[in-house]
Amino acid sequence: MGVTPDKPWFTHGNKTYFLMFDPPHLLKCIRNNLLKYTFKFGEYVAVWKDIEDFYSKDISLPIRAAPKLTEKHIRPTNFQKMRVKYATQVLSHTVAAAICTYVSLGSLPSSAMGTAELLSRFDSIFDCLNSSALHTTKKHRCAINEKTSHIDYLKDSIKFIRNLNVFDENKNVTSRIKCLHGWLVTLNAIILIWGKLKTEYQFKFLLTRRLNTDPLENFFGTIRQQGGNSDSPTPVLFTQAFRKLFFSSILTSSAGNCAGDLDVMLAEYSKASKKKKKTAALVSPTPQPQTMATGPTDYREPEVTTNIIKDNAIAYVSGYLLKKSFKIHKCATCQESLVSNKLDDSRKLLCYYKAYDEGESSFGGLHVPTSSYLDYVIKLEDVFTETFSIQTKASGVGANILKIIMSVPVPFKCCSQFPLEYLQKLFIRMRIYYTLKFANRDLSSSKPRNRKYIKVAHL
Repeated sequence: MGVTPDKPWFTHGNKTYFLMFDPPHLLKCIRNNLLKYTFKFGEYVAVWKDIEDFYSKDISLPIRAAPKLTEKHIRPTNFQKMRVKYATQVLSHTVAAAICTYVSLGSLPSSAMGTAELLSRFDSIFDCLNSSALHTTKKHRCAINEKTSHIDYLKDSIKFIRNLNVFDENKNVTSRIKCLHGWLVTLNAIILIWGKLKTEYQFKFLLTRRLNTDPLENFFGTIRQQGGNSDSPTPVLFTQAFRKLFFSSILTSSAGNCAGDLDVMLAEYSKASKKKKKTAALVSPTPQPQTMATGPTDYREPEVTTNIIKDNAIAYVSGYLLKKSFKIHKCATCQESLVSNKLDDSRKLLCYYKAYDEGESSFGGLHVPTSSYLDYVIKLEDVFTETFSIQTKASGVGANILKIIMSVPVPFKCCSQFPLEYLQKLFIRMRIYYTLKFANRDLSSSKPRNRKYIKVAHL
């Protein structure tokens, strides 16, 4: 139809039709190609080995910088490659920030910054094409409107993708990577669609998550589930399943490869009253990596580096504990004693890179701990690590650990209303949860299960 990246539309019957590729599938293609090839852009190089090296180091820590990563993310099977979530969790702001932290502390080579830059860039691009709420903490994940910087960022991303070069060893195979062409078509189409909606139809904002195939995939996935072991319904069976789903208003799928489409039925039938109406509300679902000076400490000593990396992860977790505690009590005295507004410690590098807003003092709204408070949480972690395996031999594991933790000296000063005991209990619950989660993950079988056998076995 004459569609090109610079002209992502065609006309028919005096109407203009814009062409887009499905953003989740495009993101999976980037991940799949990064598994096989080397990406080069400017002075940077991005390779999958950097992610593997980061994962092999991070997995050995009790508190991880990227806790969601598993073997399924690093070495996915053909079926796991179909899952969008595995691709988004690798090409994410969290993994990019963690790699930057490891590079800054000398645990990964400086060349890994190129991989972090690529992950961060595509995370932000996907955020622009996956918005489902008017306001979010990540500036590119909110809806497109006149006040946001989406359009400028998309135009800059088009230049970024045009300058990408893909190599298979020393051979340039960029022309074979069709998803790059798909990204260019899609980004240009989004820019033009928003311009048309804004000027001709007076749209105030655009939620881009609606512009993908997830609703269609969820619908057909639900239809297939109605057939039991029969995944290919006939037209008659399809009609019966559609009628059943329509009147029961269950048009969501729990076993698909994509996220829920957040759609809302305009009208629902109810056994109690056909006139009864229901409403539903939508639920809300980086800075670019950069190097920075971290002081004169020799981070090349393996044991020192490992401890500092572990402390960086604990610093981020301690910020979460503060956030929860401040919901119970927050005052100027506690905030001054527990929250830092500057990067004054190499143990807070992960907080710096995880911040969505640029600048040392903002941290994107994160609660960055003071050094004294961080020392306290690190001591709690040491106590937990030493005592957990011993306490599991008796009942009341959490209560017994709490008795030991309550004897740990508190090195910071805060008001008498600060919920210190709540913070201690929350820390214990969180650490028990993640300890068991990682242990169960290691024990779980990685062998794929036969989907049809599961259906028959549960009849």
